[in-house]
Amino acid sequence: MKRTFILFFIFITLSWSLGAQSFYNQYHDRRWIASVGTGTTSYFGELNNPGKYFDTKPNLNIGLKRKISSRWSLRTEITWYHIEGSDAKANDEGRKARNLSFKSNNFEINIEAMWGVFKEGIRFYQRRAVNPYLFAGLGLTYFNPKTDYEGVTYSLIKFTTEDVKYSRATIIIPAGFGVKFKIMPLLNINIEAGYRTTFTDYLDDVSAEYINTENITDPVRVALIDRGPELGFPPAEPGTPRGNPGAKDGYAIFNIKAEYYLPADLIFKQKESNQGSGKRKYRKMLQ
Repeated sequence: MKRTFILFFIFITLSWSLGAQSFYNQYHDRRWIASVGTGTTSYFGELNNPGKYFDTKPNLNIGLKRKISSRWSLRTEITWYHIEGSDAKANDEGRKARNLSFKSNNFEINIEAMWGVFKEGIRFYQRRAVNPYLFAGLGLTYFNPKTDYEGVTYSLIKFTTEDVKYSRATIIIPAGFGVKFKIMPLLNINIEAGYRTTFTDYLDDVSAEYINTENITDPVRVALIDRGPELGFPPAEPGTPRGNPGAKDGYAIFNIKAEYYLPADLIFKQKESNQGSGKRKYRKMLQ
């Protein structure tokens, strides 16, 4: 996390310097906005602990946004995030006897529509000092739940612990809200919170019921299916609940982001025009 915050600080510092140098020399409008952010992720599933909603893990994201109108924007983002959960941390004795756990380094890519509460001018310098916003969209997340057993880390999907072959990728629906703060002519700081609805119950490799292990010859797979015996509990009866298949897993993200307004010709090269014409356009834009 310390390294992540250092990179975030460097981005802000560079944005300050570039903005000071180029604001008065750039007459093209800036509707493309690059962002970098960091924050925390909270997982919701069979292995999180009720009431402990702030058992947070780190995330890091980068994004590109396009301003469409006085209120609407479109953006796409790529996010790395870490989630984990453990029965050992639960207060419920039944959870402790189940003794399951997981950890996962995941990636998310999405595209979202953003709606500002207050109207803003089309030009980047006409934006408000503070503007709350809502966002929603569609995306995909890649996940790979792992666990530690006898000093070795195993990828759980390979062992089909519930005799179910699930995909490592799932569609997600991100939605949430945030507040944008204008810090400098070309720089915003956003504070944002959102929830990801998923279409899988296997972010944590736990969903349905215990399976019969009598004919399974791999001792590691048997151990990962039912980890109660590690603590001295008798093996679970096949068909007894291992998870809750009636509720999909999900996760929430809280972020602080820095947004920088890119020169127009950085994304799409503009046709060169004479310098005098360019200056006249810039003076007209400021009027």
